[in-house]
Amino acid sequence: MLCEKTFYELSLLSYFDTYAVNIPVSDMIRHIQEDEQLMQDYGQYPDFQNNMELVRQINPDEYAHMTVKEWYNDNADSGVVYYTFEMEDALIFAFRGSEKLDDVHHKTGWQDWKDNFRMFLKDPTWQQILTLHQIQKTDIQKPFYMCGHSKGGNLAMYAAIRETSLHQQIRKVFNFDGPGFRETFYAHYECSGILSRIVTYLPQGSIIGRLLEHREATVVIEARESGLSQHDAFCWSVGCDDFILAEGLSEESDKVQDYIQRVLL
Repeated sequence: MLCEKTFYELSLLSYFDTYAVNIPVSDMIRHIQEDEQLMQDYGQYPDFQNNMELVRQINPDEYAHMTVKEWYNDNADSGVVYYTFEMEDALIFAFRGSEKLDDVHHKTGWQDWKDNFRMFLKDPTWQQILTLHQIQKTDIQKPFYMCGHSKGGNLAMYAAIRETSLHQQIRKVFNFDGPGFRETFYAHYECSGILSRIVTYLPQGSIIGRLLEHREATVVIEARESGLSQHDAFCWSVGCDDFILAEGLSEESDKVQDYIQRVLL
């Protein structure tokens, strides 16, 4: 059964490269859980340690009904990476968020941050254009979901809003603490027909997820740590199937948001 936790976990998995396609997602999860080379390469980074801890908590058997249909990897050029997972009756597109500079293989990271800065100056960004183009090229014959953490959530929302010909097939879009859009975006594109199927999940101390403008529904969840540390999904409180809800956004989050609006935007 699909639940909030499903899309949260698939968004997390999008940060890992796959070793094959047309395999059960359960096999992909086990491969990541058992890949010692990953720990040798990236084990010194706290963010990676947290992500691995979350992956180790995933029960692979819960994903035996799902396959890795496609993996789009343009990380070396644009930074855009996403998976297409397939079930019998639906597809799920899971988009990778921004990555830190890769100090091991020196291939990724700079593309993401160059694109992120552009978000505040002009829209659309190159990653948004490429994501939309790839979705438009895809022969989608089933209803589908979209999800992503951070910039991955922004890309999911962008493609969902822009490609109006697919609105009837979209079941829901899950944005996990990803930024919104400039006001000019909403002025240019009609999105009233799809907004009811988009939801943004914010940790109670969210900073990244409150950047720019959001017009979709938001859900605030309990999280450990504070400030930017809460952007790490490792800090979020998750129950058996769904998130543990918070009463509202923290005072710290509100103060940072007010400062950004007054000084930076």
